[in-house]
Amino acid sequence: MLSEIAGIIKSSGASGSFLFVSDHGENLNDNNDDLYFHSYLPNFVTAKVPLFVWADSAYAKKYPEKLENLRGNVNKKVSSSQDVFYTMINLGNLSINGFDSSKDLSGKSFVPGERMVLGENGTLYDFDKLK
Repeated sequence: MLSEIAGIIKSSGASGSFLFVSDHGENLNDNNDDLYFHSYLPNFVTAKVPLFVWADSAYAKKYPEKLENLRGNVNKKVSSSQDVFYTMINLGNLSINGFDSSKDLSGKSFVPGERMVLGENGTLYDFDKLK
């Protein structure tokens, strides 16, 4: 599916990029704990999700600094619930009132923040303390 999206962008003749992030992981008895699927009681397996950005060569030529910043931030701790929104705004070259550059992975000013995971009944869990 993601390859198809990249193909559509490439064939459009325009420069483009996309950001992918999963909404949750899945328990697959990873730790021999008989946990399967995902639940409202998050653990490390269900909370750690992939995130990546793809850009075509035209986008890379047009916005090299954004891609350099992404590479520079690749090993920093990311909060998909906070950082993805501002990163997508910048990748799309959009502007909004209240833009927070400290939460933009493609900007120079990115600062890793708190990483919280939403669980059952609106309970927030600290990602770094999940097992």
